[in-house]
Amino acid sequence: MIVYAITIFFSSFLVFFIQPLIGKYLLPWFGGSASVWLVSLMFFQVFLFLGYFYSHFLIQQVKILNQIKINIFLLIVAIVSLPTIPGDFWQDKVVQHPTVMLFIVLLFTIGLPFFVVSSASPIIQYLYYYEKREQSPYVLYSVSNAGAIIALISYPILFEVLLNVKQQAVFWAIIFIVFTVFYIFLYVKALKTKHIVTLLVEKFTHTASARQKTFWLGLPIITTLMLITVTNHMTLNVAPIPFLWVLPLCLYLLSYIISFSGLKLYHRGIYFILFLISVGGIFYYLNDQTALTIIWQVFVLLAGLFIICLVGHFELFRLRPHPKQLTEYYLYLAGGGALGGILGAVVLPSIASVMFELPLVVILFTLILYTIFYLDKKNWLNQLRHRPVWLFLLIIPIGFTLFFVKDIQYQIKNTDYMSRNFYGTISVGFGAGDGAVGEYKILVNGPIIHGVQFLSPALQANKTTYYSQQSGVGLVFENFPKANKRIGLVGLGAGTIVAYGQAGDYFRIYDINPEVISVAQSQFTYLQNTPSKYDLVLGDARLKLDQESDNNFDLLIIDAFSGDSIPVHLLTQEAFDVYRKNLNPDGAILIHISNQYLDLRPVLVKLGAVNDYQVVIINNKKNDAQKIYTSNWILLTKNKTLLSNKNIVSAQSDLPTNSDRFRVWTDQYSNIFKIIK
Repeated sequence: MIVYAITIFFSSFLVFFIQPLIGKYLLPWFGGSASVWLVSLMFFQVFLFLGYFYSHFLIQQVKILNQIKINIFLLIVAIVSLPTIPGDFWQDKVVQHPTVMLFIVLLFTIGLPFFVVSSASPIIQYLYYYEKREQSPYVLYSVSNAGAIIALISYPILFEVLLNVKQQAVFWAIIFIVFTVFYIFLYVKALKTKHIVTLLVEKFTHTASARQKTFWLGLPIITTLMLITVTNHMTLNVAPIPFLWVLPLCLYLLSYIISFSGLKLYHRGIYFILFLISVGGIFYYLNDQTALTIIWQVFVLLAGLFIICLVGHFELFRLRPHPKQLTEYYLYLAGGGALGGILGAVVLPSIASVMFELPLVVILFTLILYTIFYLDKKNWLNQLRHRPVWLFLLIIPIGFTLFFVKDIQYQIKNTDYMSRNFYGTISVGFGAGDGAVGEYKILVNGPIIHGVQFLSPALQANKTTYYSQQSGVGLVFENFPKANKRIGLVGLGAGTIVAYGQAGDYFRIYDINPEVISVAQSQFTYLQNTPSKYDLVLGDARLKLDQESDNNFDLLIIDAFSGDSIPVHLLTQEAFDVYRKNLNPDGAILIHISNQYLDLRPVLVKLGAVNDYQVVIINNKKNDAQKIYTSNWILLTKNKTLLSNKNIVSAQSDLPTNSDRFRVWTDQYSNIFKIIK
């Protein structure tokens, strides 16, 4: 038992350790987009299914000696392909079709090693069943999930802090080799057991019903879809970082561990009440998200995810087949996970330009749960199938359906343009001010307004939202002691900042989202009307700046946040090393840090101190009539003339007193939880 447990633990550890490792490595290539992890999850679910299909085929059709030959060959080829780090060859090829290119990069980088280790778990459990016939192999499934959780928890807490990405890849390669030794040992051991050799190629006589198989497939689809949806909501509102990736995945796997442990922990009545409570929390979150702090938002989402997955996976365990159908059972579970991943990462986002997955998942899960209860003759609800209680229970799916329709109608109301792609959702709508300003256009990225422009020709050049003349960016532009400026702008938005450009100025504008560039050119006129020259650069700003390194900017403006999510890779010491190479000695870095949930001031004050910059924080008050919002900007510069300007001096706010206690953020270290407001 111990050798089986160790081998299956290693296989699962490898499967789930590589996920945040490769996701973090690829994140900057895609501008820090939260979708990197969602598409990666889809890839992992698809390859998990392929691994399970492969193992199912081997056990049904291939004699054990041939299994050993095939698997040893694949293991050797996989070892030769290590370590699993993508080359720079791919960097310039990922921007235009990010979903497809991310899948291809993952395929060529980790496809084979991941396939081999993902196929091991069902084979190991099957070998164990035929050696220890009196013992259930499903216990090893819990050991497998425990290995997964340990890998996911240890990555952000331990390995991400102590090792750089290349060292992490070498560590993974070493564990892979150790796993290979144990895996081959189990096969050699099986060869010495005569009845295993005979039984491994026998035909199955135990078959589950079509109804059972439908639930084997349907429940994992819904729980995986819930995992992807919750992860998407969390990373869009906070930051796409490994910790917020692994936390939902850990709860997802924990629900499998608990439900497949064999312990009698499931009481339908109790868990149904917990399900109703979690549904109420999700409804409150969807109805008034801004009323909750970020901690409560994360709690509601994670609690809903955990309860739905727990109930779904308990029901899956109740529907488990005879162990002789073990690999087929896991194949259906993995197939459901793969379909859920594809639906959540690709299909549903392409159907509509609004985020609608969360209420849809709640509706679908409720209906499938009711169906299971209705068909189970031992369940008390089955005895009441013709009673009014079912009308009461239908309140949940009907209520969420009505909310679902109403929410979509609200999102498209007064909207002229909507788009959703790998990098998020964008919409352009209309608003009406008082008689003095008239109508205006609004650019919304995710849930956050990213630009406003008045339609009146006389007011089109007005600097609105976070970019008013009283804001940090406005004061720096109007008081910068140099004409004919060279400006680097990271994040285009509606193009409002370009309205500060004068004849002789040059803007080099970086944005990774082609939809943002298209909207700024077609829906707003800031770019059309600026007297300055400009170039648009499509791609991740940090990677592009690192490749250029000779821009000699007078101003480098970082305004690349999407919604309230922060691209951490733009706020690290390594990022500042890139910025310095592109900045003239008297230049200034200006960073927009307005955020509902996170206080970035200590992070940037610390970075400023380490890099010998003077740091100035500039906040401004809102003016609703002029569509000017409260904004927070941080200026980092060595330019004494700019720092001594009376307008800059009079506008600056106090620096935070706790920045000395902060560690400098690097590509290896960042701590979101220390900066939550």
